[in-house]
Amino acid sequence: LPVAGDELAWTVPEALAGERVDRVVALETGWSRSEVQAVAAEGGILVDGRPAAKSLRLAVGQQVVVVRRPEGG
Repeated sequence: LPVAGDELAWTVPEALAGERVDRVVALETGWSRSEVQAVAAEGGILVDGRPAAKSLRLAVGQQVVVVRRPEGG
């Protein structure tokens, strides 16, 4: 994943289109789904610049930025 400061950022590939954002972030980071869901609940996951609910389904080409890490992570 490209890293900008403390952020993680990437573009959704076709292979992950239609997946939930919490699943994709867990796959990309190696964090557990519960860690990712906690980060999402705190507004720590942005999709196209807007805070994303954990259940958001992603589309090809969307920009995902993770601006927080799990507690203790």
